[in-house]
Amino acid sequence: MGVDDADDDWEVWWDARVSALTQLFGPVEELVGHAVVPLDFGPDVGGAADVIYFKHHVPGVLTVTCELIGRDDQVKATLGNYELAICSRTHEP
Repeated sequence: MGVDDADDDWEVWWDARVSALTQLFGPVEELVGHAVVPLDFGPDVGGAADVIYFKHHVPGVLTVTCELIGRDDQVKATLGNYELAICSRTHEP
């Protein structure tokens, strides 16, 4: 598998996650919160997931990770794969 294949795979997963989350929470904001240290570097060096924002689902902002579903290293849960979400009453991400 070459670098281009890995990039294509990442984009396919990203687009699928955004599409699914948009169906649940409405239109996504254009701003993407990119982690300073990418998730693939690992949590031991501060790796974190990128997040996207929704302003039409609840009063305020819903912030949702968009990098967890589809990962082989995701912690198993009885309900299946998941992303994490948090709501803020303010309108700023």
